[in-house]
Amino acid sequence: MKFILLTLISLSLAVCSCSQSESAKDAAPKIERVSQDRFKDIIENNQDIQIIDVRTAAEFNGGAIASAVNIDYLDDNFEAKIKALDKNKVTLIYCQAGGRSAKALQLFKKAGFKRTVELQGGYSGWE
Repeated sequence: MKFILLTLISLSLAVCSCSQSESAKDAAPKIERVSQDRFKDIIENNQDIQIIDVRTAAEFNGGAIASAVNIDYLDDNFEAKIKALDKNKVTLIYCQAGGRSAKALQLFKKAGFKRTVELQGGYSGWE
């Protein structure tokens, strides 16, 4: 009887630990660095996205990806501003050449965004 009880408890614990690790894996933030073609593909094939341009306002005003919102990475309130965004939407980010967006990518991850996608090479190569 004790053997059966111990076996059932062991199986229950094994099942619980597996389901917890799978749900933790699903909850882990996903970050990606993608090519221009893949970035465009994500924009064209996903409706529930937000595009964040982390360049300065002057750079943004000189040209930007359609429907992008400008949140300057160099702004003192950058982290507070990104925390106000929807963390469950696919979030696409870019800067001019990739340096600032690479740094910003880590802040999006730290803030708990589910999926953040960075444009490799930045806006300078955008067509």
